[in-house]
Amino acid sequence: MLHEGHMSLINRAVSECDRVLIVIGTTDAIYTKRNPLELKEVMSTIVDSLPENYVKSIIEGSNRFDVTVIKDHPSDSYWSENLDALIRNDNRYTGLNDSDVVLYGSRNSFISSYSGSFKV
Repeated sequence: MLHEGHMSLINRAVSECDRVLIVIGTTDAIYTKRNPLELKEVMSTIVDSLPENYVKSIIEGSNRFDVTVIKDHPSDSYWSENLDALIRNDNRYTGLNDSDVVLYGSRNSFISSYSGSFKV
């Protein structure tokens, strides 16, 4: 379940941006202390925690709000390049300049490890 901090961050992004994409990091390691759930369980937990209008946007494919995944990688620079490519290759963001994209993260998130070209 998403906690209040997660929802605050998501709501902030929704209020400040025309389009929001939540990117979930995935790993092959499951049922560990750091990764206690499988991806389908994580996705279900996230979607179940979102307000109805966000879920409706995902179901309808409205480009306003969506959730996707990215595979974790031990190299922060490689992972950052993959995240940038994921965003640039997503049809919802076609035509945007790099300066139009803003990445949001909370404490203990990817922010300190990110070395890509988007602002955070």
